[in-house]
Amino acid sequence: MAGIYIHIPFCKKRCLYCDFYSTTALEKKNDFLAALQKEIFLRRDFFPQETPVETLYFGGGTPSFLHPGEVQIIVNCLRENFLFSPAAEITFEANPEDINNNYLTSLLRTDINRLSLGIQSFSNSFLALLNRRHNARQAIDAVTTAATKGFNNISIDLIYGLPGQSLAHWEQDLQQAMNLPVSHLSAYHLTYEQGTPLTTLLKEGKIEETPEDLSLQMFKLLIERTAQHGFEHYELSNFARQGQYSRHNMAYWTGKPYLGLGPSAHSFDGEKRYHNTSHLEKYLQLLKDDKTAYESEILSFTDRMNERIMLALRTSAGLDLKDFEQSFGKEKKDLLVAGMKKFTRTGLVLLDEQKAVLSTEGKFLSDMIIRDLFFECK
Repeated sequence: MAGIYIHIPFCKKRCLYCDFYSTTALEKKNDFLAALQKEIFLRRDFFPQETPVETLYFGGGTPSFLHPGEVQIIVNCLRENFLFSPAAEITFEANPEDINNNYLTSLLRTDINRLSLGIQSFSNSFLALLNRRHNARQAIDAVTTAATKGFNNISIDLIYGLPGQSLAHWEQDLQQAMNLPVSHLSAYHLTYEQGTPLTTLLKEGKIEETPEDLSLQMFKLLIERTAQHGFEHYELSNFARQGQYSRHNMAYWTGKPYLGLGPSAHSFDGEKRYHNTSHLEKYLQLLKDDKTAYESEILSFTDRMNERIMLALRTSAGLDLKDFEQSFGKEKKDLLVAGMKKFTRTGLVLLDEQKAVLSTEGKFLSDMIIRDLFFECK
């Protein structure tokens, strides 16, 4: 199977925490759409012949900046150049303030069959802190309206560990989320990325990071509340009802090939990683000249081992040790298992002959554990 990611780079205004590539040069939309269709054509041989595309994901930026008719033009162009599975999952990220009856009516006429709404919080004060354009009422209405109109596969994003956020605040957000007709929840702890306005505020002492003990309490509450409402914790930050996993993201975490299109998009073919330029003007010029907009790197043996460890341990299925041995050899598998022993003694890693899985506490400390398990590049 294979997946395709489309990066729509436009934002009407930037959120204070976000380090994804975006631009407020909204007047470049038509130029971008023309360049994207050319890139689709130029990359049409990325997958081996007859490889079915099982997932398509519109991310950003703000995909809902586009009119649904423009979205379908992109989908049609992709279908003309790639083989799509009849049951392909096609996800569309949208901001709550863009979702209304008219927009949803038009979106239902497209091939989109999964919505992902960037809610982040149901608190007006925290939304203002993050510089989001919507309010809590718009967030709730976006979900309920989408469900009423006929979308039955809806995911929402939430952020916790916000400056000044208490456990009670987080519980209120979770309760509101669980009361909505959503089949999937992505919940991320706030991270302070270099170069973002939020990180600048932190360095200036105008806001404070959430204490680690409170962050852990929030994480445990997240796991507890979602389980009570029938959600499966299938990946570190992702929860789904009745197995309605994000098939697109599962493909990332299981090492399936994917093609990224648009400024800053990344691709992976199983051996080589590609990354598009993170500059809209450069992207437009390259495509205008009929040139592709990416650079590439071949992953080393060590890179591939470390990536397998990192991605597998993010999931509830964990790292399949037999599969790891078949791919990288018994010696490497034995070294990895030996390195895990200190984490099994502290209960952070659950290990048997078949697999290694992070415990609840291990999931919270996953970055530290995974970094420690990485093999050194020679």
